[in-house]
Amino acid sequence: MRKYVSIKSTDEKIVEVILNRVDKANALNKDMLVELNEFFREIMDERYIVIIRGEGNKYFSAGADIESLYNGELNVVEIHKYFDIIEEYPHPVIAMVNGYCFGAACELIAACDLRTASSKSLFGITPAKLGLTYSIEGIERVIKLIGYSKAKLLFLTGKTITSEEALRYGLVDYVYDPDILEEETIRIARELAENAPLSLESIKRVFNLIRYQKAYDETTLTDVYNLALESRDYREGLKAFLEKRKPLYRGR
Repeated sequence: MRKYVSIKSTDEKIVEVILNRVDKANALNKDMLVELNEFFREIMDERYIVIIRGEGNKYFSAGADIESLYNGELNVVEIHKYFDIIEEYPHPVIAMVNGYCFGAACELIAACDLRTASSKSLFGITPAKLGLTYSIEGIERVIKLIGYSKAKLLFLTGKTITSEEALRYGLVDYVYDPDILEEETIRIARELAENAPLSLESIKRVFNLIRYQKAYDETTLTDVYNLALESRDYREGLKAFLEKRKPLYRGR
């Protein structure tokens, strides 16, 4: 039984993961991070499009739980490890930022593949204001998303930025009015779900290889490419295009 992460099935292809500590501004404590990892491990062989959001409308997440940092339950330089699984999950993950998003929560959304935000959301990365440092892996994750200069600005100043500024920085991809944020995020998820599952998996893996400049050889790349190119869905996609019809993808 999960205490801090709730799961909602939107339909057979889309699952919402809800960060649920409303009384603590959905702050990330160790139990929540462990539950998040356990869920992704459970669905690792599935083909869901995953949406991560915060419970309520005020906070996506206030970031790492300060009490957990203070008592040593959570180590600020190890938080990044809990977000690795989001990148390792083979299919797209969307962060739906439905409120304030601070500190480690900004790294969480950076680990996702796409990010939508409410026009009323605010963002900030605040370790310098709290006398903390941050892991090289976590800083790298943010740099890979928004660039060296913008990342340094956010980390050093701890400034709070609006959704529109976050959009200009590249920290989010879409900004919507709060009333339509969930509807539009689900629409994007459904668009992704209509694509060939093996193509999504192959493309995400290639992006991860490029993003982190991981060592890979020709055999590794061939395996990644063939995941899609040797599938029935590959032939179906081309055939459907030639026949001017919607493809029927089966994930094989």
